[in-house]
Amino acid sequence: MKNVTFDMKGKVAVVVGGTTGIGKAIAMEYARWGANVIAVSRRKEKCKEIADEIRKEGVETLEMAVDAQNMEQLNQLRDKVVEKFGHIDILVNAQGINRRHDVEEFPMEEYDQVMDTNCRSLFMSTQVIGKQMIKQGYGKIINIASMGAYLGLNRVVPYCGSKGAVMQMTKGFAVEWAKYNIQVNAIAPGYFKTELTSGLHHDKEREEAVMNRNPMKRWGNVEELTGAAIFLATDASSFVTGISIPVDGGMLAMGV
Repeated sequence: MKNVTFDMKGKVAVVVGGTTGIGKAIAMEYARWGANVIAVSRRKEKCKEIADEIRKEGVETLEMAVDAQNMEQLNQLRDKVVEKFGHIDILVNAQGINRRHDVEEFPMEEYDQVMDTNCRSLFMSTQVIGKQMIKQGYGKIINIASMGAYLGLNRVVPYCGSKGAVMQMTKGFAVEWAKYNIQVNAIAPGYFKTELTSGLHHDKEREEAVMNRNPMKRWGNVEELTGAAIFLATDASSFVTGISIPVDGGMLAMGV
């Protein structure tokens, strides 16, 4: 029986939505642990910035801007990573957007934006990178879910629906690809200070409601998510698949 290990040296990780927020925190922590990391998003300037930061950690990367809703660009990403490194060990799907409206007035074009980014692009990137992992007979896929997958949240019904779908797709991929030695899991963050939650930071009433729902009475720091991301990306989680780990400061455990 092999030893449990959190070693990431020489691993190759692709982080979609990896230039800001939670995705960036995970990408940079992977680099600090010795993984070669390719962090992508649609914004070229952000891709260049994080590529420079990753190289400073003494590991290798590729600088690419990728629209995760574009199948051709996703295929190019996979092929270029394999051409340079020979394999892809880890995929993190951290892409995501949110839109806030009263549900009776929610614009359908914004509903479509949320679903396309949070669900469709995740399915596409997993399908594309997963084909390489199937060839290898090994892979780790980590999706970013949300408290919205568990709880009804005000004014973000499509977001909650999309994250519920992320959790269910995580289970589906995990079951179907277990035979290829691919583990697919999710992390469900609580309330963290990121661009995605910036609207709440300036709404004192909503922020107070959030803090009252959390026994720790504070926002999370994105670095506090990276431990779960390392666990799910390494051999330490070789018999863990199809689950979602809440990193929420006790929010789901909180009663009345």
